Amino acid sequence: MTFLMVLVATIVAVLALRQPLHKWPVAFYALAVVADVAYIAGIEGLLPRAVMSPLTLLMGKCMLSLALFVVVMYIGVFAKGSRVHQWLKPVRAELSILACILACGHMAVYLASYAPRLGGAMGANVLSALVVALALLVLLLVLGVTSFGFVKKHMRTESWKRLQRWAYVFFGLVYVHLMLMLAPAASRGGEAAQKLSITSQHYAFVVEAFLELAEEYEGTSYNFSLRETRTSEVIEDVRDFRSDLGVLYLSTFNESVIGHALSDANLSFNLLFTAQPHVFVSDKHPLASRAEVTVEDLEDYPRYAFEQGANNSFFYSEEPLAELPHKKCISVSDRGTLSNLLAHHDGYTISTGVLSSEMYTGIASVPLQTKELMRVGYIVHNERQLSPLAASYIEKLSLFVEGYQIGLAGL
Repeated sequence: MTFLMVLVATIVAVLALRQPLHKWPVAFYALAVVADVAYIAGIEGLLPRAVMSPLTLLMGKCMLSLALFVVVMYIGVFAKGSRVHQWLKPVRAELSILACILACGHMAVYLASYAPRLGGAMGANVLSALVVALALLVLLLVLGVTSFGFVKKHMRTESWKRLQRWAYVFFGLVYVHLMLMLAPAASRGGEAAQKLSITSQHYAFVVEAFLELAEEYEGTSYNFSLRETRTSEVIEDVRDFRSDLGVLYLSTFNESVIGHALSDANLSFNLLFTAQPHVFVSDKHPLASRAEVTVEDLEDYPRYAFEQGANNSFFYSEEPLAELPHKKCISVSDRGTLSNLLAHHDGYTISTGVLSSEMYTGIASVPLQTKELMRVGYIVHNERQLSPLAASYIEKLSLFVEGYQIGLAGL
């Protein structure tokens, strides 16, 4: 339905602007280049979300370019003496060039996003779609360049016509590409409208917001999933479109590395709240009654941390100040085990500050004396438009953290 609306609007615009387009085509080409540059700038976080939303729809999803290609292809359907043919045939080449230029922005971002994953783990449908996209890029460049009048003049008429027939192959591959990208959702019975997938570092407020949304959802059919996992997998799940969004934290220590990883994956970070790091210990722990603790106070106690697998770097740690030396460390993979360790042993972990409902008994939260702050937020793919369910989930997250002061949040 969205593409149909874009197509109708494109047809109206083409009919209204056909004469200026025929008279000043270079001006329109320049505007198309500006649109490409603006979209790429938005991907880099240089444009506000209000501007990026329409750009993502028209450029990121390539709807405007595809709509122009549809117009170009169907001009030939109308009889030569018809009014529509007489109106649009003179600007067919210009429309084709515009569509090619606008598609370049989408392809540049798309290929830059997936190029780092070549040789690594990649779904069969995504890999196939990428191969088709490379073929489309080659055809796009060839057909686009030969649509310019000065190039056409230097070609034999039969050669030019024979080359332009590849436009039908191009159009067919566009549909193949779309089917490959949409096949997973289609094979599950079109569940996408009722699907919500979240990947997160280990935070209870993420779980609580998720459960509340699930309890309040009134749909008759849905497929919700929540995965608490390693930092690198949060990024990978959102990058690979396995999750609608991910939740993680940034700090002055990890921002350069995590920020670079987000940029390479074509993801953007959106702040939920800022928290002062707190130490979590058993309520019987010698430090539990302190108003504040220092890093030196923690030296003799075991440190509990969430393991990060192959990306076991300080920068990917879920706990701030992981770079500081500690003599004893226990790594776990789930929040339940970590909570049990905290409640019944003399170790500690560092996180955002507020105990979840499951941790009120037996665990204390004590502010840590440090200048470091945790900026907890959600990450989304720049080429993915959030579903209504994902937007509702973000609202739930915001409500859970709305009343938290700096130093208050959720483990």
